[in-house]
Amino acid sequence: MHQILSSKEFTTQNVITFYFRRIRRIVPTYIAVLILTVLASIYIFAPSDYPTILRELSSAASFTSNIFNLPAQGYFAKNNAVPLFSHTWSLSVELQFYLIVPGIYYLYHRLRNFSGFGGICVVMAIGLVSLGYQVHYRENVNLAHMSLFSRIWQFLIGFLANALQPKQAEGLYQKLPQHEEDTPLVTTFNVGFAIKCMLFIVLLLQLYCPITSVGSVDRFLCTLTAALFIMIKERNFLENNFYVYIGDVSYSLYLLHWPAILISKYVMSWGFDGPSSPEGVLLFEAALLSSVLLENTFKKIQSCVTSWRHLSCLLFVLYMLLNAAAFNMHLKRQDSFLTSRFVIGSNSTEELHDNSTSKLRKFVVDTVKKDLLLYESRNLNLTNDEAAILQAEADILKDYFRNECIFELDKKYGFKRFAAVDMACESEGSGGKEILVIGNSLAQDIYMGIEAKMKHIYKRVTLYALACAIPFFGAATSENHFVTTIKTWGRPIDILVVRHSYYQIGGKPSINLCPPLPEDYLKTQFLKDAQAFYGNVSKIAKTVVISFSEYETGFNTQKFNKALAANNLSGLNLNYTQHRKLAAKYDDVIKAVNCSNCIKVDFMSGFCSHITDICQVVSERKLPFLVDDIHQSPFGDFVMADVLTDELERHGVLSNKTVK
Repeated sequence: MHQILSSKEFTTQNVITFYFRRIRRIVPTYIAVLILTVLASIYIFAPSDYPTILRELSSAASFTSNIFNLPAQGYFAKNNAVPLFSHTWSLSVELQFYLIVPGIYYLYHRLRNFSGFGGICVVMAIGLVSLGYQVHYRENVNLAHMSLFSRIWQFLIGFLANALQPKQAEGLYQKLPQHEEDTPLVTTFNVGFAIKCMLFIVLLLQLYCPITSVGSVDRFLCTLTAALFIMIKERNFLENNFYVYIGDVSYSLYLLHWPAILISKYVMSWGFDGPSSPEGVLLFEAALLSSVLLENTFKKIQSCVTSWRHLSCLLFVLYMLLNAAAFNMHLKRQDSFLTSRFVIGSNSTEELHDNSTSKLRKFVVDTVKKDLLLYESRNLNLTNDEAAILQAEADILKDYFRNECIFELDKKYGFKRFAAVDMACESEGSGGKEILVIGNSLAQDIYMGIEAKMKHIYKRVTLYALACAIPFFGAATSENHFVTTIKTWGRPIDILVVRHSYYQIGGKPSINLCPPLPEDYLKTQFLKDAQAFYGNVSKIAKTVVISFSEYETGFNTQKFNKALAANNLSGLNLNYTQHRKLAAKYDDVIKAVNCSNCIKVDFMSGFCSHITDICQVVSERKLPFLVDDIHQSPFGDFVMADVLTDELERHGVLSNKTVK
């Protein structure tokens, strides 16, 4: 930006010209790719996916995909496994930065005239504020990763890299080659060239193997290395004609590669490992050839766009075509929706995004009641659209419990009681048990099942959970807030249910939801921490329920919709023996925990059969048990609640007075 803005006199007309050139270069090609993506999606994705695609399209088309329709659990943990437009967040940040960079350059330019380093200091100060903002909000992945204010500092490092370059003396000329073949890659060895090569290697090593375990520090070091590479003006291999050509088409490749990957993933049902090597090479070649065609087409179009009038007409036509494609998708979704005989009433998925808290609460209550009736119905025959609607409602329910329930408790008890967690809820029943459910997002699943299915057992059930938390982590050396909370609960705890994920223990997980623990934790510390934690809490709660490991299923809504359309729901099921073996490294440690009043429960057994050696992801009646790779739908929650009730009865925890 500094190079562009400083190349001419800083005037209003030149700033307007800057915006004209940037918009002409970026927006038409971008809107064209959105149109192509929507048209392809109509014929590839299931109609039940259309609402999500259209909702994300609205943000992408307005260059606000880094602000609106963000994933509830963060950029790296989407429930939507095929987010066609998620890559547009970076372009949205870039366009938003263009709105403010002339103002920054104006400050820099004016202050530089008064003091040599005045302008530099102001730019550095703005960058430090931006970096501090990103570090401060590091727990909020969406803000830290996609917010403009979290990224300004990186733009400004590039700004400074150009501003601090030594200026060549006037009158110093260099003979240019007459032909391209006369241009050598490197004529003579020099220090600058060697430094650039070293910086390039260092940057690759930093990206592959971070220097520290602190993400913000590693990000700063990588950005600084790239800036130093830019500052040193020496020829290097990246100026080879091939790399220059790739750079020319890189923008179109950026726009096309992500939809191409995700559409291929959807069609070919890739698992965790992604495509095979031949598939990956073929996909890259197809994306590259398509980007060349797209780039050449819009270069010709841009050459004809020489005024704001031309540009406005072009953008008007493109946006009209985009609206037509989106409206066509909406109509096809409506046609599919109207073929369903499932009476949703006030639960219609068209109303799920209303801002009314009371309306949302009513939706949740009505939906849980309806799901419970469907779960207990033995003569259920759902259509594909009805099953897809149930899956869509399941996502809304999870978001409600995560975002709304804790606010209600804050109003009731005050902010401090649940300040240490981000998931909390409470419900009263007709039984006599005080039940406390702790853990991470998997604890929310079993809580929802207990709340709906065990009202006759509990007097009060409370959820106290923190995303990605493992309650016993570090318990052998110090007391964490879970233990402190249990000790100071204020009411006798009859049943303490501990439910959390295990996949992040022992190496790099195959799913990217939570950061992994140290690689040696499984062998060296897992049992010590678990024994210390359960030894402490078993002295407080009358009964402690310890859950065995979850299963990683590879499930997502798009796979479910695709299986529905192909009438192949059984293809989603898992091999029981295989997943028991994968979970054994965690379950064997839990089995070794010594605790007299603990009940160890395999919640996954409710979905699996030793006879068929299959774990069901979807029931024979088309009821989905999952919302993503490891989290249960309401129907999966009900299954786990039944498993828990059976285990409590088998161990004599539930008396005749408790179970009515």
